[in-house]
Amino acid sequence: MKDGEEIIYPKEASQIPRVTAGDLVFIVKQIPHPVFERIGNHLYTDIEITLEEALLGFSRIVRNLDGSDVAISRNTITPPFHSMVIPVSYTHLRAHETRHDLVCRLLLEKKKKKKK
Repeated sequence: MKDGEEIIYPKEASQIPRVTAGDLVFIVKQIPHPVFERIGNHLYTDIEITLEEALLGFSRIVRNLDGSDVAISRNTITPPFHSMVIPVSYTHLRAHETRHDLVCRLLLEKKKKKKK
């Protein structure tokens, strides 16, 4: 569900005798997440990798929003700004929202400055 989208329950509002009940309307308010960014139906996350991992490959476990673990790995050179798209299943999506992926943006870890 997108920010601002309405969930409507017809005729579920407070009822008064001899008056038709109104609709109960919820408006979705999306709040920022510290790890994931939502773009459309897709979740994006940034994963830092070392230069060694970028050149030789790596393997990681990413914890998804629903608590499940998603394994990602590469055994080849990772080009700059590479993204890995992992198809995932979210049961809360509506039937017409067919595509949903976890997109892992691979970023080269910033070199830490040595203290003098």
